[in-house]
Amino acid sequence: MAESRGGRLATLIVTIVLLTLLVAFGSASLALWRAADWQRFRWGLTLTLKIMWGTWLVLFVAALLTHATIVGWKFRKARPGQGPAALLRAIREGITPSAWLKRGPDSFTITVVLVSLTGVAVLATVVLWIINDGGGWFWPSVKIIWGTWWVLSIATVLVRIAIFKNQRLKGGYGPRPPSEDDDKDDEEGGPDQPDGDGGNGPDAPEQKQQPATEKTS
Repeated sequence: MAESRGGRLATLIVTIVLLTLLVAFGSASLALWRAADWQRFRWGLTLTLKIMWGTWLVLFVAALLTHATIVGWKFRKARPGQGPAALLRAIREGITPSAWLKRGPDSFTITVVLVSLTGVAVLATVVLWIINDGGGWFWPSVKIIWGTWWVLSIATVLVRIAIFKNQRLKGGYGPRPPSEDDDKDDEEGGPDQPDGDGGNGPDAPEQKQQPATEKTS
């Protein structure tokens, strides 16, 4: 309970800070737009507005990424009595959810990598937007940044899938190699007999013809 209250309090504080900055930057932008001399100081005023709103955007994205990390961590730490209905039903039936096989350090590392990639991409885009002077290099640079982010994110997700698959196999999910007991059963039972009339194989017709010849004699 204390942890959930602390999380709500932190979310409330971050929300208040973001809203306060939004109102302050909005008021400052309106004042600059109405009172400033845009004909003489256009470049400096434009740079000021970009710095203000770029800073707010970076803070907003940072808050979202932090919240997403916290939510993902809580979902990974699901315990009996907590979680979706399907998860609770599987636990009642004695099935160990595969999500419990995830290791904390692996999940945390992958989450930090994805959050860091997203944060760096957003920060780089905002910085380029602030220093952009109307040249044609801005959009190609943004495409390169987010194209690189996409490739690295896909690679990170594929690595996480491979790690989780290995953890599932170790936990008993999916195909398993034959055990020693299975090998012993195969040796005792011998090769499977082909389906047929009594399992006699190709000699069955000759054995059936013998009683017929004895009756005629």
